[in-house]
Amino acid sequence: MNNQPKAKLFQLGKGVVKYYRNKVKGNVDAPINLIQRKLTRNIMLAYRVNEKHYIYGNLHIFVDGNTIIGLVNARKRLKGFIKDWNRYEWLNDLLGIRELEKVLFYIEIT
Repeated sequence: MNNQPKAKLFQLGKGVVKYYRNKVKGNVDAPINLIQRKLTRNIMLAYRVNEKHYIYGNLHIFVDGNTIIGLVNARKRLKGFIKDWNRYEWLNDLLGIRELEKVLFYIEIT
């Protein structure tokens, strides 16, 4: 099975993985490669405030070039943010998110 994403992923800066696992629901045990793919997808779907700040629902993502340098899981969702579900599913396939989640779930239950 080829588990390589078909798009360039953002790199994860210091503290991003720990914050994501602790502050984003349902990701306590998420491996780094899954977090990297999900955050890359989220940036691609996000509202772009400027070249360093993206908002995906409640999650504010801060980047420097191709590196995610910070996250803030805010209490309020950006008004007017609507997730494009078709693009979301397409990006899940492109980035290998669903395939990786299936492998991880299988490993978890065996």
